[in-house]
Amino acid sequence: RLLAEGVLEADGDAVAPTAAYRERWRAEMDRLRTEDTESLARIAREISPATAARAVSEDGDEWVALSPPGGNTIDETWLRRAVAIAEIAGYRAVGEFLDEESFRLAAARTNRMFLESCPDCGGDLERGVDLPCCGGYTGPGEEPAETLACPACEVRLYTFPRE
Repeated sequence: RLLAEGVLEADGDAVAPTAAYRERWRAEMDRLRTEDTESLARIAREISPATAARAVSEDGDEWVALSPPGGNTIDETWLRRAVAIAEIAGYRAVGEFLDEESFRLAAARTNRMFLESCPDCGGDLERGVDLPCCGGYTGPGEEPAETLACPACEVRLYTFPRE
């Protein structure tokens, strides 16, 4: 559907955002980068199915905590500030192409795989692998998942699905 609506384009097996979508998405990220985390939480609450949202600062990290309907703290979804910026910006940018609410939310999450710079600090991103501090366990014959992260902010922005 993102291809059909002009959000993404395909060239053989490669898929990428269209220039029109990328321009809108970058402009939204630039605007949101100047907002404080409390404002991002309020905006996230307005566009998500969450019933409550709050900014959380923990050990120098900034998070947006979203509470689902009828949920409690254990049911919350916590988004790092950079992830919240990318998803809110993606949601807004996709709105120029799509009206369907649930599809816009899903597209905003998925499109983080196309980030070229950190939504929060603007720095370069790096690809790596998803290994917990102790080496982790991936299962027999499984490779760790590839990730997209900002080394400056120490934020993982996307984990690519294993094939």
